[in-house]
Amino acid sequence: HTGGVVVAPPPRGLAAHSGDGIIESMGTIVAVDIGGTHLRAALYEPDNTQPISHQRIQSLAEEPGPSHRLNAVIDKVLPNDGELGGIGVTSPGPLAPPTGDFLTRHHIREWGTFAMGPYLCDDL
Repeated sequence: HTGGVVVAPPPRGLAAHSGDGIIESMGTIVAVDIGGTHLRAALYEPDNTQPISHQRIQSLAEEPGPSHRLNAVIDKVLPNDGELGGIGVTSPGPLAPPTGDFLTRHHIREWGTFAMGPYLCDDL
């Protein structure tokens, strides 16, 4: 499992970021794992390794609609108060920080060389 990480600015500009992708906010953080069989998301306080909440759904990598499934699993863990510090994503294959673009063909066929960073910033 070759991993890449992208930290996307949170929706609606809720936290500031330095140029190197480090979160400068004390808001909660969503961690997302895009796997071949499951999409997982968990919500964390910045100073704690135990998730506040976590969700898992099937990736269904060969079927249409992976973006909707990704949104669904992330939406289930988003904080109710809107205080989101950032979103971190892991995925097989290399990602291009800071944009989060997949650099090689992704195992979720519909995404190909999908621009994950801008997607998360625009759609969440």
